[in-house]
This record gives sequence, structure tokens and C-alpha cells, in this order.
Amino acid sequence: MTSFTRFAVGIGLSAAVSSVASANVTATYLGTGYGKFQSVSYNPSTQWDQAGSGPFYSIKAFDHHWEDTGSGAEWTGWCIQLYQGITVGNIYTFNCVALENAPQAPPAPGPMGLLQANLMRDAFSRWITNTGTVAVEGTLAETNAKAAAFAILLWEISHENLTGGDLDTLKTQLSVSTGALRANLSADVALWYNQMYASLGTGGWQTTFVEGLVNSSAQDQARIPAPGAIALLGFAGLIGSRRRK
Repeated sequence: MTSFTRFAVGIGLSAAVSSVASANVTATYLGTGYGKFQSVSYNPSTQWDQAGSGPFYSIKAFDHHWEDTGSGAEWTGWCIQLYQGITVGNIYTFNCVALENAPQAPPAPGPMGLLQANLMRDAFSRWITNTGTVAVEGTLAETNAKAAAFAILLWEISHENLTGGDLDTLKTQLSVSTGALRANLSADVALWYNQMYASLGTGGWQTTFVEGLVNSSAQDQARIPAPGAIALLGFAGLIGSRRRK
């Protein structure tokens, strides 16, 4: 699939999801999967090019496993809201929204907007498999480091106060050493993070269907829906297109 085709498909899916944006997902939180604790600091008042301020905390940089309460299907989500939490065993109802309308505010950072959402879509298209998480590496330690790096990259994209007017400029503003979101990465996570950062936009900006899941009192998530759900959304978009014709 060419970059243009990916972009066109992404537009079609975005149009399709707008018609079902009010749909809810109710799921039980099963706990974390792959990942590692990392040292992270977040100060929403700091601009992307400013020296960071504020304390660092050891935070779970993991993927998150869920079970749909209706179908029993399991799926994987990724945190895109540091200031709220989720508890294992609790049931949460999320509103499905276009990724650019997530995370919900308050608290900070609020909706990331279209450009940052497209950065995130590119990252998902390159690094997340149809299982909803990173591809498994040769050892569990490597896979955990890889997942942690992806979680940090999502936080940098969704929480940083980026100002660029295009994706290439936004990429240059991503840094975990300055700005609102900072991280002291362990060496193994830093290796994966640097690979992921370098991959963004390589060969052209890519996209894939990623939806935001928002809840006013729980940690918002980003996920790639199950293939069947994507197929249904694509079908809905095709029907809508035919009706418009």
C-alpha cells in the first residue's frame, strides 16, 4: 500500500468514524501488558523549546489490556492522559471519538488536534500490530523496552505544547529533554525511542485508523480497533459515499 493510499484510506475511515463518534465502549480493565516503569515529568505550562521544570515520577509506561463487557473480546489500549488513572478490575465506559478530539479536558493536556493526531497515526502505523501492541522481540526484556518507548512517544506527542504548522516541523519539536513532557529513559528504552522517533515520516507520512476513548473521570486511551470493527467502519463509509453520490 502506498503512502497516498494509506492517507486516502485514513481519510475515509476518519469520515466513517465521525458517523459513529457517539458510540460507547464499556470494558473491564485487566491490567498492563508489555512495558516498563520510566521516570517522567509533566508541566503543561512549559513550551516545547523551554527548559523543563517540575519533579520526575516513576510512571508505568505500558500497554493496557481490556475486556469488552458485551462481547467478551479483549483489546489493547495506550494511555494518552497522564493526569488520570485506571484501576484493575474496574469497569469503565468510554466515548469513542476521532483521535484529534482526545484526550478530554480537564485535566491537561486536552485534545491534541489534527496535526498531533496525525503524528500519532504515523507512529501506530509503523510500530503497532493488529494485536494492538508492539511486535514481540526475541526476549521479554526487549519487548518491554519497546512497549515503554512507544508509550513515551505517545505521551510526548499528546502532551507536548507543539506549535509547528506541518508534520515535518512538529517532528523537529519533539524532545523528551525539554518542554512540557520530559523523560529520563533507561538505556534500553532510549534505544527503541530513538528508532521510533527517527522512523516518523520516513518515506512519507503514513496513517492508520486509531480512535480515541475518552472518559471524564478515567485515563483516556488510544487504540486500533479490532479488524472486524474497522471493516464495519469502512463499509459504513462506503455506504455513506454511495448515498452522497
